[in-house]
Amino acid sequence: MGTGCLDRRLIMGLVALAGVGSTPRVTSGASSAKASSLVDVVLFGIPPVSEWRSTPGRPTDPCVDRYLGSIPPASPLWIMPLPSTPDEALPHRRRYLAEQAVALLGPEARSEAESFAAAVSLRVEWEGTSEGPIEEADSAARYLAGRPGSLLVPFSDLFQAHRLRAAWEAAAAGGGEDRRADLGRRYRESLERARSASNPLVSCIAGALEWQDHVYLGGVGRP
Repeated sequence: MGTGCLDRRLIMGLVALAGVGSTPRVTSGASSAKASSLVDVVLFGIPPVSEWRSTPGRPTDPCVDRYLGSIPPASPLWIMPLPSTPDEALPHRRRYLAEQAVALLGPEARSEAESFAAAVSLRVEWEGTSEGPIEEADSAARYLAGRPGSLLVPFSDLFQAHRLRAAWEAAAAGGGEDRRADLGRRYRESLERARSASNPLVSCIAGALEWQDHVYLGGVGRP
């Protein structure tokens, strides 16, 4: 994966998919429908579920089948329109995040999922550094700190693990040796909580996250 920031690729990918303007072509694995993994679809949002499910060569395994089967026919994930301008990308991400939480946790989690998606920090750009994904992970932790019995806990753990993995990769790529150990520890803690969740979808996606070569910047190994 290249060194451009995830959020910029997300915005460019969404707008490019919508056919708006002369946005540069996106070539990263996270924005390539053919190469995208279940982790990319759930936690990146590119490509959208509506496109990914019919993509030739997409991953096929019990976890993917369970995930696709968990999305109700009337879910906005099947028909959610792509944003037509870069300014619409962030609101789209928030709604997409909420709908993914509902797909994984069930309709009873909708109210909490929408509150979580509205409150969590989502930066427009990460700039190839670890600060952006760290802030997103920290904001999720802060939101759930006073809600230990929340239905969103397993989804938040998964979200935090993904962002902390991205932050570790950015620190590794940028020579941030002083941050890698702490980020790796925090990633492992969040990942293990997600993997041990009683929700089978959260636990299997967490397992897929662990084995994925990279989520943000490639060529730096795994924490």
